[in-house]
Amino acid sequence: WNAVGNPYPSGMIVNSFLFANMDEMQEGFKALYVYDFEAQSGERYKAINLIDGPRILSNMQGFFVRVGDTNFSETDHPVSFTNAMRTHSTDAEYFKSDDELIDWALVRLIMEIPGNRARTTIAFNEFMSEGIDDGYDAAVMGFDNSFSIYSQADGFSHNLSIRALPDDFENTLVPLGMTYGGSEDITLRADKQDLPYYLTPLLLDAHTGLYTEITAAGFKMPLGDGAASGRYFLKMQDSRNEHTVTFGTVGMGGEVSAASGEE
Repeated sequence: WNAVGNPYPSGMIVNSFLFANMDEMQEGFKALYVYDFEAQSGERYKAINLIDGPRILSNMQGFFVRVGDTNFSETDHPVSFTNAMRTHSTDAEYFKSDDELIDWALVRLIMEIPGNRARTTIAFNEFMSEGIDDGYDAAVMGFDNSFSIYSQADGFSHNLSIRALPDDFENTLVPLGMTYGGSEDITLRADKQDLPYYLTPLLLDAHTGLYTEITAAGFKMPLGDGAASGRYFLKMQDSRNEHTVTFGTVGMGGEVSAASGEE
């Protein structure tokens, strides 16, 4: 990890920095990691890449980058800054590429308790793959996972803060993990951005086989000692299809009961 920052007295275009330094960054970590003032504990740095985060960093803003290969060789991997990255614009665009050639349908899953929150972003686009796409998938920094929510990808050993996937919505199950050692229930909610109107994000509990709709208001659920990978998944339900899933509701004490619907 290297601590660097915008060295200019002007704003810096995030995408320009990423494209100039992509080859020096480690696979799965091709992002900027900026301190998250909303996180009171757990993962304190949020990833910014070609999908998620502000498009412009303010002057003198510090951030971390992870450079080098996965073998941590001693080969130099310099981080470059050029005048082409500078901008005097104060407008920060969110959730799309600078050239606007790629449209993203995304959902942010936000895990909250009073005084703390964590999030993970799942984004869909026809040009993405099931694997790790440079500049689009971004792992969590991983310094403190005591309060965190993340996704995972087959064949990649790190948890992901931002997951890019092809837009095969209904046939995609996204593995999720949530960690929290406290005794109180967490609230899980969804912030949707440019999702087709007919798609509804659902949380699948593989232990019960039931689904719960993740709304903007959210719902409460217990975690106990945490929920490692293998139990929870994100499913996008297409309301246009006759096929429906069995919905569950989380009740007092954490029981999950069936509501309406068919599998």
